[in-house]
Amino acid sequence: MLIAFSVLLGITWLGFHNFYSTASAGSLASSVDHDYEIISDSTPRNEPTAVAVTDKQGKTRWTISIPHKASFPLLPAQYQEVCKQSEEVSKQLLGTGRFSKKHRGYYAVDPFFMDVKEAEYLDLLPTHDPDEGLATPGEAPPPQNVCDRSLTFVMETSDAGLGNTLLALWMSYGLAMHEKRAFFVDDTRWAYGNYTTFFTPPPNPGCAPPPPHHRIPCPHWASHLVISAATLDSAAAFGTAFIKEFSDVKQGAARKQGPMYNLLYKGYEDLFHLADLGDRNYVTERVGNMKSKAHDDGGVIVGLHIRRGDRHPWEYQYQKDYLPVERYMDEVRQLLIDRFEHDEHEDEEEHRHSHMAAKHGSDRTRVTAPSGLSREKNIKPKSKHASSQTKREEALKPRHGAPGLMASQVFLSSDDPNIFSAQEVSRAHRAQDRIVLASKSALEAEHKKQGLKPHKYLDEIAGWEGGFYRDTFMHLGLQTPRRAPVTGTPSLVRWGNAQTVGEAKDVLQVGAVPEQAMKLRELVGRAYLMDLAVMGQSDAVVCAVSAAGCRVLAVMMGWNNAFETTGLGWRNVDGGFEWKAVVHGGEP
Repeated sequence: MLIAFSVLLGITWLGFHNFYSTASAGSLASSVDHDYEIISDSTPRNEPTAVAVTDKQGKTRWTISIPHKASFPLLPAQYQEVCKQSEEVSKQLLGTGRFSKKHRGYYAVDPFFMDVKEAEYLDLLPTHDPDEGLATPGEAPPPQNVCDRSLTFVMETSDAGLGNTLLALWMSYGLAMHEKRAFFVDDTRWAYGNYTTFFTPPPNPGCAPPPPHHRIPCPHWASHLVISAATLDSAAAFGTAFIKEFSDVKQGAARKQGPMYNLLYKGYEDLFHLADLGDRNYVTERVGNMKSKAHDDGGVIVGLHIRRGDRHPWEYQYQKDYLPVERYMDEVRQLLIDRFEHDEHEDEEEHRHSHMAAKHGSDRTRVTAPSGLSREKNIKPKSKHASSQTKREEALKPRHGAPGLMASQVFLSSDDPNIFSAQEVSRAHRAQDRIVLASKSALEAEHKKQGLKPHKYLDEIAGWEGGFYRDTFMHLGLQTPRRAPVTGTPSLVRWGNAQTVGEAKDVLQVGAVPEQAMKLRELVGRAYLMDLAVMGQSDAVVCAVSAAGCRVLAVMMGWNNAFETTGLGWRNVDGGFEWKAVVHGGEP
């Protein structure tokens, strides 16, 4: 039996040895599930792909090959395809070695992976495009101070919203700083235009970005990593392994996401600086005025964020509808009552002090407010009339509340212009009114004011009815080919007293955006960012966690104010869900 076992073991070893020798020669051609082909180093490559190469020791390794002439960034589908191929290549090579059963976390290194720069140095990948020939003497030499490690975030998204892009941007920046990588932003195909139109440039890393073909979407331990909307859920970016790595399992609820929150907050602190000087000054003045008005009277600022449009709640009952405005306002009232209404013990203590002051002939006494501020309270001698008046005031107290409650201000932000005219939020103020989205009724009124007659058969006026929709945004500012533009036609965006011409008729392709359409998109983006800038400095925020803007505001508030008992808090009205740093596929 021992001899037979030894012979069998020898045959098995020879079989495996022969298999890898053949693979090293360039004949490794099938994957585990046959969905992807593992291309060898001898195969011509015209598209970005994962390839198997053979090093000088005869070992099979793998890397990512991107043609030098390929445009940067690659298309989203190409990034996804490359990462799928990489997973299959890595899975097959790891499955044959001692690393196959080892638990592989976010920072586990694949011993078979070879970085692009190393593969070029060993002549396993070409150092230039063979179709273009060698560099001519007159060409500028490549930069000498290329960053050793970098992370490039591609500002590209399919949902046209800004909230998810901001979260991914901040997370990518925080991760780059955590891993000591240089950080770069690419806005080549961003639907809103140039990054610097909205924000000041990111901090200078002090080194040059790597060549485009060195920037790859996976694996995560690549020297020069690319993160885009196409790869956010991947193992190289913010997939399951990332969540496990940056979660504090000893904590509960939102607190277990503290490490991820810290990455986001780092990104917010360093990157969220509005580029437009007028917008910055407006936000500063707006926040200063609203805080002084409320805080000086012992009140607080509550930010109310109501998202409609193409974002529906996570709560099952409203998944195909919207949460009623009453639910938001009920939470606002409860928050203020919790903040300012005294408990029975405090009421008794206050009544005792009031009675003693009246007994000693004093007509005023100083009462400490829950916020630590002081307010004056009038005390009058009791009488039958005063007693009945006190009873009426006590009856009204649950509705009107303490002075601090009455002094508090609610600032509303919404993508649906009609929300601002709802009776339930009649006492709320706009978060900002420098740039606002216009409803159809407002545009029709402006149309009549300008003396413009509507078309007899065509409805030429369209507003942000129901909120922000991707299609509305992507059509924004395009002219109908059947008619010439009418000067003075109201747009979907109102900027102060200025009106911009624009109609939404044709399908828009990113990369071919007319200047007029891009100007309107910039107005929409600036309005959204100013809303966030004002609301993020509130003492409390009430919103629905299913909306990206709601999760963004939790970051802007700061951890202590949002989640600790020392602050008024971030309040979710969308079911019992908690705040999430990473949301995959828009689902809870």
